[in-house]
Amino acid sequence: MSTPTPRYDAWQTAFYWSWLSNDASQHDVLVPLDHSQKWPQCLEKAREQATQIFTERLTDKVRQALQQGQELIGDDWHAVWGPVVYVKGARPLVTPFSAQATFEATNAMLVVHSARQQRYIVAIAGTNPHSAYDWLREDFTLTPGYDWQSALKHWQSGAALASGNPALATLDNGTFTGVSQLLAMRDAGGRGLLSFLQGVNASGCTLTVAGHSLGGALSPTLALALVDPEHPLQNNWQADQLRVYATAGATPGNAALAQRYRNTLPASIGDSASPWQVWNAVVWNQFDVVPRAWALSTLDALPGLYAQASYQGKKAYGDVQLAEIWALVKMAQVKAGLFELENGLCTHLDSAQISGILNPDATPDTGFAWNAGTSSAPVWLTPAQMQAGQSATPIAWADQVLYQHIHAYTELVLGTSPEVAQNQE
Repeated sequence: MSTPTPRYDAWQTAFYWSWLSNDASQHDVLVPLDHSQKWPQCLEKAREQATQIFTERLTDKVRQALQQGQELIGDDWHAVWGPVVYVKGARPLVTPFSAQATFEATNAMLVVHSARQQRYIVAIAGTNPHSAYDWLREDFTLTPGYDWQSALKHWQSGAALASGNPALATLDNGTFTGVSQLLAMRDAGGRGLLSFLQGVNASGCTLTVAGHSLGGALSPTLALALVDPEHPLQNNWQADQLRVYATAGATPGNAALAQRYRNTLPASIGDSASPWQVWNAVVWNQFDVVPRAWALSTLDALPGLYAQASYQGKKAYGDVQLAEIWALVKMAQVKAGLFELENGLCTHLDSAQISGILNPDATPDTGFAWNAGTSSAPVWLTPAQMQAGQSATPIAWADQVLYQHIHAYTELVLGTSPEVAQNQE
């Protein structure tokens, strides 16, 4: 009996698993506090309980995906490491007088394997939108930057970190923090990712490192660290066995780091029919805010795209809303400018820019989502889904940003509606 061909190709399968890794971010965990212990021990015990709950939930989600997603990805995928969830701590409002504490997942990662395809995938979660730590430490903290080689030695042996500068490959602070968290994770058997990868029989196999948003910055950085030409974190996998599938990721560092990445893991842009079918490049939507950070040139162009958006001859966003977008861009530019003073310009890795959503000829007039429902219960429609004369209104710009950063990618890569995508999260 022949094995049915999976519906998803290699890129879609990588995106599918990276998307699934974010499931731990969908819900918070509330844990009762045991005040029979001293406060630090009490809080740590609660954090450990929350971590276990998050891990069990994500494990169940992976199990469901393996059972129910066989038509999409094939029937021989197995989770071989993790999933592992890292929980930094309770929300700041918890006090020694609180009866319970609320926890959020900070990072999550797992490794899956298909023997038939001789393929491993490391799936890395993106920003948890509820986690202040994710936003403040892993997303928005650029300085001080760290010399890339010193970061590698730090991850290998705990060596001291050295400051970066424009002449050296330099990693920004937030990306360093995120990769450090990933490398510190341990599965139920006490194995870290490096230990697991080192113990795999890698002969004839490929290793894909995938992630979206924050994961789109962490995945290429982690992949480079694994096979860096001078100080690789492991020696079991070679650069030509690695594939990176990063979507919507921001810049991880300066121009010298971007060049080191390109030299080590060259992109396959132009080798396929679809703009998102690329390896070792960051796939990003031109209307997405996140991957425009932290390069000054791409940030500067963002407000103009939103300013031109219109539907049936009417401007989508007024001057006040555009001013709010400009204010956010200016704040981002200040951060990028401070990084530049010490470390050189924030620089994108090779990137595959997708032209709007679904419609390959989309323009700023046609590349936005629109609301056919109500403000409290929006029905998101892409340009390709809208029919002539259909009643629709612009989505609030904050919701538009969310759409372009999340659901636009599931529409493009997986070909699924936002409603289905929400069910998969």
